[in-house]
Amino acid sequence: MKEDFVDIVPIGLTRGMKFEDVFILILKEKDGNRCIPVLIDKETFVMLRSVFRGNKPKNNLAKEIASVFDIKLDYVILHQPPTGGSMVSTLILCQNGITTKTLETDLATGVTASLSEDVPLRLPEIVFSRLANRQTGTEGQVSFPISSMTDKLLGDALQMAVKEDNFELASLLRDEIARRKDLHLESSN
Repeated sequence: MKEDFVDIVPIGLTRGMKFEDVFILILKEKDGNRCIPVLIDKETFVMLRSVFRGNKPKNNLAKEIASVFDIKLDYVILHQPPTGGSMVSTLILCQNGITTKTLETDLATGVTASLSEDVPLRLPEIVFSRLANRQTGTEGQVSFPISSMTDKLLGDALQMAVKEDNFELASLLRDEIARRKDLHLESSN
């Protein structure tokens, strides 16, 4: 089954208001108006902010070697790992116009590669639609699926939910924390 993708462009970065250590990358569909927020860590925020300001990575040895073998970056796919947490990226490489290899990397490297090489940045349509439909249109607020939250953010949100007597949210957060612990235990065995 061929997966459908949405071409997206990064349009901005921002910082959380309630949780100051939350950083957000805003992505917009290239040929549309829908936008989605993506949680990122501080290191990714700093790296992408530099790229947004025009500080693109300089030519490096890996790029020169790739050109000798006619290997080019075709496009970049963003996706979420099955265990949840921050998005990651897959670089799709081609040689002589034929897709040959994929390279799994972090979100910042994928977005930076897409911007510096001027290749499409893609997200599976089903994921983009799910994230876009979560947005309420309330100015200054964005909504994230719990599965996209980092472990630290889950813990901080759980503490805040308990403090605010929001036991339904606390229960959901606790269940996600337990699910991840179970997944990590399974993968380490």
